[in-house]
Amino acid sequence: MIVKLIDSMGTIVIGHKSKIIILGLFLLIGCRLWEIDDSGDYWYTVKIENSTSDTLKLIFGQNLLSFENTYTINPISQLQVFGMKVYKGEKVITERLFQGGFIPFEEQLSIYRNDSLKIQWHGPAKYMSENFHHFYNYYSWKSWLENNGRDGIVLFTIYESDLTENTR
Repeated sequence: MIVKLIDSMGTIVIGHKSKIIILGLFLLIGCRLWEIDDSGDYWYTVKIENSTSDTLKLIFGQNLLSFENTYTINPISQLQVFGMKVYKGEKVITERLFQGGFIPFEEQLSIYRNDSLKIQWHGPAKYMSENFHHFYNYYSWKSWLENNGRDGIVLFTIYESDLTENTR
């Protein structure tokens, strides 16, 4: 189509040829074809902390046999799950964390200790009681910006009490 347009320009009056080229450039720029994917205003790292004294196996999603969504987290340590870009004005936990496209993360989390299922939390994420610790409770997550003002952390902590109450 563009080649035909350029070929047909030979018959266009000279003053109009430059107008058509300028119009074409504005159309290309307006379509955002040359725009580079930006990294957002902030970059948040999503982490899960194991505050227990045992090594835990976490499986995200409903396919419990999937190895690609399976993580091991050592005692008293943190696991980096993924990163996400956030724009000014967005609420990190309620607007970005569970709508980022990592579907297994949004569906279900199963936690195993010594090959024994200890707890299984089911999504979707929502507001629950502030005193109710649950993976899909917005109140159970913490977020903050680091000192540089651009990088942030979103953190969920697994407590020993989570592993003894298998009724959630």
